[in-house]
Amino acid sequence: MTSFVSRVAPRLLATARTFAMALALGVSVPAIAVAQSSGTEAAIAQMQVPLTADMVQRFIASWPEFKALGDKLAADRGVDPDAGTPTAAFASWAKEADAKAEIDAVVAKHGFASLEDWIAAADSVMIAFSYDEEELSEERLAEILAEVEASPQVPPDQKAAAAAQVREYFAAARTLKPLPGNVETIEPFLDELALVAGGAPEDASPADGGPADGGDAPAGEAAPN
Repeated sequence: MTSFVSRVAPRLLATARTFAMALALGVSVPAIAVAQSSGTEAAIAQMQVPLTADMVQRFIASWPEFKALGDKLAADRGVDPDAGTPTAAFASWAKEADAKAEIDAVVAKHGFASLEDWIAAADSVMIAFSYDEEELSEERLAEILAEVEASPQVPPDQKAAAAAQVREYFAAARTLKPLPGNVETIEPFLDELALVAGGAPEDASPADGGPADGGDAPAGEAAPN
């Protein structure tokens, strides 16, 4: 059942890359879990800031160093299970003086006033990168539900559960809605953001739905389902 839903609804499952840092840190944080823990669209909106082109460019430039630092901190300290999201894991690590110094150095190098500012930019950029209103339409939902119902790959006694899973992913993905204007701001940087998210640039624009598997997971880790 899960593999079928993954195949017919790749765009929804790929919303896990909203928090692409999960892949870099080896933390599986599906978008549905993030949406459920955050609650409402208002909670998601509070995570974000209005983006500028300069902010997006600085986030992209900072990413290789944050990825390397995240790998190091995760190996040395693990990830706080209460952190909630991968960006929040940096906030958890920053409670330790030596880790905070390393984090603050990268933050300052790329022109962010604080780690909190970097986290807000990172979440805002990746939410805008992942969101696709057309793919979250009622028409698309009906199309996928029809595929579930007609598929011989789903046993009859599992069709209702598969359909419920698809509806659940739609509900979660719709909650992960970017602030007005943020999608337009990131459009010139889609190729670079595709690399941040772990996919090939030509496969990852919101218009074409992105890679079906949501990007490459780290060695030894499975991609989120």
